[in-house]
Amino acid sequence: MLKFNIDEIEIVTLPKMRVVFFKDFSRKPEMKTEKMLEKWLTRHGLELHKGGVRAFGFDCDEFPTNRPNGKHGYGRYVYIPEDISLNSKEKNIKVFDGGKYARLTIKDPFSGDFSYGWQKLIAWAAENGYKNKNVCKSTGRCNPCAGDCWNSTENEPDLEELYEKDGIQYMNFYLPIE
Repeated sequence: MLKFNIDEIEIVTLPKMRVVFFKDFSRKPEMKTEKMLEKWLTRHGLELHKGGVRAFGFDCDEFPTNRPNGKHGYGRYVYIPEDISLNSKEKNIKVFDGGKYARLTIKDPFSGDFSYGWQKLIAWAAENGYKNKNVCKSTGRCNPCAGDCWNSTENEPDLEELYEKDGIQYMNFYLPIE
């Protein structure tokens, strides 16, 4: 059973960030992008949640209504603080513009179907007069990433941030709003 309180939704501003991004389109892209992330961090002598390094995940389906053969897309942004130098030849570095987000924190997120948390967060935003910026301008549907999600600036992805505190896992859901 998921543990969260709908009253605990906060409005936060994520800053503009330099990120390294990873993507995969497969049957298990979350696992594959996690391995890519871990390998990249190890190669650069960095650790997640140390020195300001943070990771955000998001769905990114290039075929959101037709997932061929059970495949779907998933991406990860790894925030790398400016004081950490990176090789200028890195091809997967981009700037995440940040912005205003509604944030819901869930304790022990893998204890149930956490899509329920997303449903509650999206409903809360609508009920409280916020517009979900993660809606495709052409279709009007909620869309994690329209078309070329890796280079698009048309819409902002919903983000998930997994972390541990006092031996307990938590996940922050970030819904871009205006």
